[in-house]
Amino acid sequence: MSPTITELLDFEEQCPNDRVGRTRRSARALRSPPARYFQLLHHAFKDPAGLTARPMLVPRLIRRRDTKAQEQRDRAG
Repeated sequence: MSPTITELLDFEEQCPNDRVGRTRRSARALRSPPARYFQLLHHAFKDPAGLTARPMLVPRLIRRRDTKAQEQRDRAG
């Protein structure tokens, strides 16, 4: 069973800056492999229910994702 959008966002909100620990804890707590956790989390960004559930968190996560993507593009040349 996949975690709900609210469960994903709650989990993300509990450990915002600890990427390695969060990845490991997500695999255990949500019973999802880390890659699946991030797929579901990115889906939660796009779902209006995610923004409704966490109106301050979702935009921050989107900015963080976009910044990271821009940094990767800059490094690639």
